[in-house]
Amino acid sequence: MTILVTGGTGLVGARLLPRLVAAGVDCRALMRGGKKAPAGVTTMEGDIFDPATLVQAVAGFRRSSTSPQFSERPTPT
Repeated sequence: MTILVTGGTGLVGARLLPRLVAAGVDCRALMRGGKKAPAGVTTMEGDIFDPATLVQAVAGFRRSSTSPQFSERPTPT
């Protein structure tokens, strides 16, 4: 089973991915450009708010669960 973690370098994802990898779970992470994921993680550059990259990230998955850490789309800085 492969687990997709959106926001792989965010508050939750950065703590979750190393634990999943250590447990032997196959992981895919959707992350913004310029970020690094732990070794053993398949990364995809994109944004959860960009439908095109989100569709690519979830390709092949039959189930999903989300843990959003925001109530509205963040304002770019």
